[in-house]
Amino acid sequence: MPRHTPTPQLAFLLFAILFLLTAQRSFALDSQSEAVKAGAVLFGKSGCTFCHGPIGAGTERAPSLHDVSKRRNDEQIRRQIHDGGQMMPPFGEALTEDEIAQLAAFLQAKDAWNLVPPPK
Repeated sequence: MPRHTPTPQLAFLLFAILFLLTAQRSFALDSQSEAVKAGAVLFGKSGCTFCHGPIGAGTERAPSLHDVSKRRNDEQIRRQIHDGGQMMPPFGEALTEDEIAQLAAFLQAKDAWNLVPPPK
């Protein structure tokens, strides 16, 4: 069976498609990582550490948040932050929707706890 040799136009087209797919994914990851970083900073300065501890491992006041993404989806995490409940106060009036989204992105990211600034 004869082998088909790709034309230069086909090779260029494949290269362009791969480049665009990679660039789009890289942009999405960069914006996601920015949200995660912003969420880590918010976690450190918005009072979360008072109850959940400086690295989110939990205290006698509140549970660990290290595996919260296994227990709750994005919408549930956002609602919990906004509305509070189960002894957690609501933060819907203290935080913007963007800040709540950043905190949710941070809580869902794997290995993001090292991004939380140390307590001062």
